[in-house]
Amino acid sequence: MTKTKCPNCSAVLKFNKETNESVCEYCGYKHTKTKTLEDKQVEIAENVEGAVRKVAKGIKQGMKYAWIPGVIAFLAFVGILVFVITRIVSFAR
Repeated sequence: MTKTKCPNCSAVLKFNKETNESVCEYCGYKHTKTKTLEDKQVEIAENVEGAVRKVAKGIKQGMKYAWIPGVIAFLAFVGILVFVITRIVSFAR
């Protein structure tokens, strides 16, 4: 990585990612870096990678409980079946 020097005093500039500024701690010179297309592409790729990791982690954690919706659906089906059978039996009497 190339260290950028201050145009005023030749001290090494420190880059702050949050403000996107290079600052000279010696003389106070500031330079705001404009994002290039490549910078934006890298940022998007990092965001997508992070999102994919979060989704994968959620899926991995959710697999422990993946059986619950199936059990709930089965119990609902059994409940409806019991209701229908009791109606049929009571109607037949």
